[in-house]
Amino acid sequence: MTEWVRWEDVKKKRPRTPEQEESGRRAIQNLITGYELAQLRKSKKLTQVQVAKVMGVSQRRVSAIERGEIDRSEITTLRAYITALGGQIRILADFGEESTQIA
Repeated sequence: MTEWVRWEDVKKKRPRTPEQEESGRRAIQNLITGYELAQLRKSKKLTQVQVAKVMGVSQRRVSAIERGEIDRSEITTLRAYITALGGQIRILADFGEESTQIA
């Protein structure tokens, strides 16, 4: 017979620091971003190999980006990916009430 456990009880058994929670949020956002980039590439009817050729990288690198391995990506790599899809990358520094585009 299955014993039901409340989510709150599970969380209490495995406390997380704020840093761990932020890391988890960042990982989830990277997965979402990678998925969105892959969907954009597919909507343009491009293969990973075609994008990699334009970028000057391997297909494995394109795959890594699309799997959400973005923290490890350099801005130049991301810029090349977006450019290969025909877009531009914009980087915004956000300080709450103030923000500035830096690239």
